Amino acid sequence: MTRDIRKLSAEVGALCRSIPGFAGIIVGESFTGGALLSALIAEPGASDYVIGGVVFYRPELKRALGLGAPSVSPRFARESARTLRRGPGIGKRPVIAVTTTGYAGPGGREGLFYIGIATAKGESSHRFLIHAAGSDRRRREAIRAAGVEKALTLVLRELSRPAKRTPRPH
Repeated sequence: MTRDIRKLSAEVGALCRSIPGFAGIIVGESFTGGALLSALIAEPGASDYVIGGVVFYRPELKRALGLGAPSVSPRFARESARTLRRGPGIGKRPVIAVTTTGYAGPGGREGLFYIGIATAKGESSHRFLIHAAGSDRRRREAIRAAGVEKALTLVLRELSRPAKRTPRPH
């Protein structure tokens, strides 16, 4: 795990602990293969804010989970995050779900990935294209690490956004 990923994970943990009533983070991963959840739970006390996650690597599992959109697409990233956030046993407390889907390579679409974020405020997907050098293995490692770093950055950004306030009648 890189120093940047460790730092981001620590920042996510501190922010999660500071949000009153925050239930936690749910992770769904494809091309990152569990690396995002691993980074989150590397922090001491992560069980305070990490609910858990699933690796849905192959299309058959994605379909079995009811995630019918093409598996590497902005729609899949957004809908899979929404599905996880609304999962059983979550209750009414604030939750953030983050998903990763993409191509770590080797292959023609290597380095293309999407990250989905879902909260009570809504869902979004974010597209990235990372170019990496080296052997197939080194490129895959770099692309997967970039996916984890981008996902943690998006979680921080989303959790830092002020809650929408309803105007009070005068």
